[in-house]
Amino acid sequence: MKNEWMKYSSLAFQILAIMLFGIAAGYYLDKYFNTTAPLFLLGSLILSVVAVLVIIIKTSGKP
Repeated sequence: MKNEWMKYSSLAFQILAIMLFGIAAGYYLDKYFNTTAPLFLLGSLILSVVAVLVIIIKTSGKP
C-alpha cells in the first residue's frame, strides 16, 4: 500500500516538473526571439504533454 502511494506521488511530481519546465522554456524562447505568436510555448507544451504520456504509459505497464 505504501509503495503504491510513493509510486504515484513520484509520478505526480515528475508530471508537474515536466509541464512547468516545458512552459517556462517555451515562454523564455518566445521572449528571447521576440515572436508575435507564442509558437515556442505551444510547441514545448505539446512536447511536454507527449513526454508525460510516455512516462504514464511506461509506469502503468509495470506491476
